[in-house]
Amino acid sequence: MRYAIVFSLLVVGVAVGCGHEMKKENQPVRQGETMLLLENKNAAIGEKAALAEAQKKAEDVPRKIKYTCEIRVIVAELAPVAAQLATLVKEHKGYIAQSEESTSPGSIRQGMWRVRVPVGESDAFRDAVRKLGDVEKNTMDSVDVTEEYHDLKNHIKNKLVEEEGLRDILKKMSEKSDKVEAFLQVRDRLSEVRDYINRMEGKLRLLENLTDLATVTVYLREKSRFEPELPPERAEAPTFGQRIGRTFSDSLAGLLELGKLLVLFVVGVAPWVAPLAVVGIPAWVIARRRRGGEAEAAKVEETGHETEEQT
Repeated sequence: MRYAIVFSLLVVGVAVGCGHEMKKENQPVRQGETMLLLENKNAAIGEKAALAEAQKKAEDVPRKIKYTCEIRVIVAELAPVAAQLATLVKEHKGYIAQSEESTSPGSIRQGMWRVRVPVGESDAFRDAVRKLGDVEKNTMDSVDVTEEYHDLKNHIKNKLVEEEGLRDILKKMSEKSDKVEAFLQVRDRLSEVRDYINRMEGKLRLLENLTDLATVTVYLREKSRFEPELPPERAEAPTFGQRIGRTFSDSLAGLLELGKLLVLFVVGVAPWVAPLAVVGIPAWVIARRRRGGEAEAAKVEETGHETEEQT
């Protein structure tokens, strides 16, 4: 009985010791898995934070949008409305980049004005233009050039850094007179970089101008044809020579009008010639034959009377 109790205690002790050792062996593995999970979680959080920061920066970047508008308005009279348009351009802090007017007698007077106004004033300016008359057409188009603008800006920044480095190299090489060929090569490269920067800066200024100012093209057209007023007649009496010239001109004009009337008469009668010929010629032939028969009968009758008288 004593040995059985001792043996049981030994078995229990060995089992407890083995379990403790297994726990020690498994503990580092669980800690490694936990560390790996924490690292993955931190990485995911970092990626989300970087994405959110990039999105925030993208939202903070000012948009560069190019607006182009076209308005066609029908007006009662062109001149006063054109003056009102010029006043509206000044009121909305814009300027007229191009204008063209057509005022030929006997035709409809019309004009075109290409106006540049600040983007913030473009909507109010268009509303004011629409009130000048009857709107025939009103369109607006926009192009987002934000990416192109900022890419160009960063490209210029990089080229400026390159230019600064070339200037430093050129300054150091100028102190050594034995490297003339290399000095000239660096100087030529510096000139190329500066020319490229000038072109890109010009393009950047153009994009800034196109996005800061909206382009509104206004077309004005009158409702009726333009008929200029005739000049007043001269008050003094015309001379004899003037009267001869005026009489000859009036006579020649009358002759031309008569010729025109005759031509119009011939043109108007021409379609009736064929139908009248179809109907008139047979009628004329029949009438002529009838007249011939009547004449012969009358002649025979007259001859008979003469014979009777002789008898």
